[in-house]
Amino acid sequence: MGDAMHAAISAIGHGTDALGVQAHQIANLATVKAVDAAPTETEAVVAAESATGGVRTVRVPATDSGATVYDPLHPLASPTGLVRHPSLDIAGAMAAANQAANLVRVNVVTLETALQLYRDATTVGASARARR
Repeated sequence: MGDAMHAAISAIGHGTDALGVQAHQIANLATVKAVDAAPTETEAVVAAESATGGVRTVRVPATDSGATVYDPLHPLASPTGLVRHPSLDIAGAMAAANQAANLVRVNVVTLETALQLYRDATTVGASARARR
């Protein structure tokens, strides 16, 4: 019983980490940088097996060189009128966010079920001891 609860709790933690990363990337979608500025630092999250059972979150850093866009009126535009926008696939990011939210939702139900089974088992055990 404890293994199921531990696995569900660790998966909830991973799901919230993944959801946070996707939310951060979506929130920064409108970030504009100068063409000569450093690339945007992004990250992905990957589930890895935990030594204690369940999963742990591994953050994988990445850089996004972005997409060069002609916007001569932008304050960060180069002399040629170029700025750099993130090259985020919004549909992919939304799908990953939904997948992370579903991971949390499913594991909350798993945790609730495991807790109810644990409560039922202790009630049955207490009833059997009381009849002796």
